[in-house]
Amino acid sequence: MHRGSAGRLCPAPPSSPPVRRTPLLLMPPPALELCALARTASRVVLWPADPRSGVLTGTCAGLDEFFNVVLRDATLEVPGSEPSTLPLVLVRADTIAMIHPIPPGESPIHSE
Repeated sequence: MHRGSAGRLCPAPPSSPPVRRTPLLLMPPPALELCALARTASRVVLWPADPRSGVLTGTCAGLDEFFNVVLRDATLEVPGSEPSTLPLVLVRADTIAMIHPIPPGESPIHSE
Protein backbone atom coordinates (compact mmCIF):
# COMPACT_ATOMS: atom_id res chain seq x y z
CA MET A 1 0.00 0.00 0.00
CA HIS A 2 1.11 3.54 -0.69
CA ARG A 3 -0.42 6.97 -0.22
CA GLY A 4 -2.21 8.41 -3.25
CA SER A 5 -2.35 12.09 -4.22
CA ALA A 6 -5.22 12.77 -1.78
CA GLY A 7 -3.33 11.16 1.10
CA ARG A 8 -5.49 8.03 1.17
CA LEU A 9 -4.02 4.55 1.18
CA CYS A 10 -4.17 2.99 -2.27
CA PRO A 11 -3.28 -0.48 -3.45
CA ALA A 12 0.13 -0.73 -5.09
CA PRO A 13 0.03 -0.35 -8.86
CA PRO A 14 0.15 -3.66 -10.68
CA SER A 15 3.60 -4.67 -11.74
CA SER A 16 4.33 -4.53 -15.43
CA PRO A 17 4.57 -7.81 -17.30
CA PRO A 18 8.08 -9.22 -17.63
CA VAL A 19 10.05 -7.79 -20.51
CA ARG A 20 10.80 -10.34 -23.19
CA ARG A 21 14.45 -10.19 -24.13
CA THR A 22 15.13 -10.55 -27.83
CA PRO A 23 18.52 -10.45 -29.51
CA LEU A 24 19.53 -6.95 -30.53
CA LEU A 25 20.35 -6.48 -34.19
CA LEU A 26 23.19 -4.02 -34.43
CA MET A 27 22.68 -3.37 -38.13
CA PRO A 28 19.60 -3.58 -40.31
CA PRO A 29 19.62 -6.22 -43.07
CA PRO A 30 20.49 -3.78 -45.94
CA ALA A 31 23.57 -2.71 -44.02
CA LEU A 32 24.54 -6.34 -43.51
CA GLU A 33 24.21 -6.91 -47.26
CA LEU A 34 26.47 -3.93 -48.02
CA CYS A 35 29.05 -5.17 -45.53
CA ALA A 36 28.97 -8.62 -47.12
CA LEU A 37 29.52 -7.09 -50.58
CA ALA A 38 32.52 -5.15 -49.28
CA ARG A 39 33.99 -8.14 -47.40
CA THR A 40 33.83 -10.42 -50.43
CA ALA A 41 34.95 -7.70 -52.89
CA SER A 42 31.89 -8.37 -55.06
CA ARG A 43 31.29 -6.80 -58.46
CA VAL A 44 28.36 -4.40 -58.17
CA VAL A 45 26.27 -2.03 -60.24
CA LEU A 46 25.60 1.30 -58.56
CA TRP A 47 22.64 3.34 -59.81
CA PRO A 48 22.77 7.03 -58.85
CA ALA A 49 19.77 9.02 -57.66
CA ASP A 50 20.09 11.27 -60.73
CA PRO A 51 19.69 9.03 -63.81
CA ARG A 52 21.58 11.54 -66.00
CA SER A 53 24.74 10.81 -63.97
CA GLY A 54 25.16 7.39 -65.54
CA VAL A 55 25.75 3.98 -64.02
CA LEU A 56 28.87 2.85 -62.13
CA THR A 57 30.08 -0.74 -62.30
CA GLY A 58 33.00 -1.90 -60.19
CA THR A 59 34.35 -3.95 -57.30
CA CYS A 60 33.02 -2.94 -53.89
CA ALA A 61 36.19 -2.10 -51.96
CA GLY A 62 34.61 -0.78 -48.80
CA LEU A 63 32.19 1.53 -47.05
CA ASP A 64 32.19 3.79 -44.03
CA GLU A 65 29.80 4.52 -41.17
CA PHE A 66 27.77 6.87 -43.40
CA PHE A 67 27.45 4.15 -46.10
CA ASN A 68 29.61 6.03 -48.58
CA VAL A 69 30.85 3.35 -50.99
CA VAL A 70 34.33 2.90 -52.46
CA LEU A 71 34.51 1.15 -55.85
CA ARG A 72 37.73 -0.20 -57.35
CA ASP A 73 38.27 -0.62 -61.12
CA ALA A 74 35.00 1.18 -61.82
CA THR A 75 33.44 1.92 -65.18
CA LEU A 76 31.19 4.95 -65.55
CA GLU A 77 28.61 4.64 -68.31
CA VAL A 78 26.87 7.94 -69.03
CA PRO A 79 24.10 7.89 -71.66
CA GLY A 80 25.31 9.38 -74.94
CA SER A 81 29.05 9.08 -74.26
CA GLU A 82 31.82 6.49 -74.20
CA PRO A 83 32.33 4.50 -70.96
CA SER A 84 35.22 5.77 -68.85
CA THR A 85 37.28 3.78 -66.36
CA LEU A 86 38.19 4.97 -62.88
CA PRO A 87 40.80 3.15 -60.77
CA LEU A 88 39.20 4.15 -57.45
CA VAL A 89 36.06 6.17 -56.75
CA LEU A 90 34.25 7.25 -53.58
CA VAL A 91 30.48 7.62 -54.00
CA ARG A 92 28.52 9.57 -51.41
CA ALA A 93 25.66 7.62 -49.87
CA ASP A 94 23.07 10.34 -50.50
CA THR A 95 23.66 10.09 -54.27
CA ILE A 96 23.05 6.32 -54.45
CA ALA A 97 19.61 5.06 -55.44
CA MET A 98 20.38 1.33 -55.68
CA ILE A 99 23.27 -1.13 -55.44
CA HIS A 100 23.06 -4.71 -56.61
CA PRO A 101 25.66 -7.45 -57.08
CA ILE A 102 26.59 -8.82 -60.48
CA PRO A 103 26.43 -12.62 -60.60
CA PRO A 104 29.75 -14.17 -61.74
CA GLY A 105 29.99 -14.53 -65.50
CA GLU A 106 27.10 -12.16 -66.18
CA SER A 107 27.23 -8.82 -67.98
CA PRO A 108 26.48 -5.89 -65.67
CA ILE A 109 23.99 -4.14 -67.96
CA HIS A 110 21.87 -6.03 -70.47
CA SER A 111 21.43 -4.25 -73.79
CA GLU A 112 18.25 -5.10 -75.65
